[in-house]
Amino acid sequence: MAIKAVLATSRRKSSEDKLADCTVAPDGRGAEPRLLAVGEPRSLQLSASGIPRDANVIFAHFANLSRAHILAVRPDVVLSPLVSEGFDCLELAIMLHAWRFGGEFWIAATRLPRPSVVLNEIRNSCPGLKVECIVEDLVAPAQFN
Repeated sequence: MAIKAVLATSRRKSSEDKLADCTVAPDGRGAEPRLLAVGEPRSLQLSASGIPRDANVIFAHFANLSRAHILAVRPDVVLSPLVSEGFDCLELAIMLHAWRFGGEFWIAATRLPRPSVVLNEIRNSCPGLKVECIVEDLVAPAQFN
């Protein structure tokens, strides 16, 4: 899944407008949105060609994540796969909630039949955490003759 697709997915205000409102540079001008992608890029299905030029994407391993890291990066959005090596989205959600993360938490998943189950579990465990599930269906590869 490309970051561009993730940034374009929001049910409320458009992501570009919403994220543009989030971060202000020290000189008062708007800065690019900060997206903290947690996990291996492969597990997030990110491709360099899908990253918008104005996106400020920072990658972090789950094992290295701490409250101090979140405070230093100040992400507007934290993006995580549903399940990855060593952690799942609920574990990360609980940590973000405990650290009083005020941004949005987006979960990238492929072929998830009922995202509401995941969202309800996280919302019940972490009240007040803003969470969205970005689901992309797998497309069968084209067959060549």
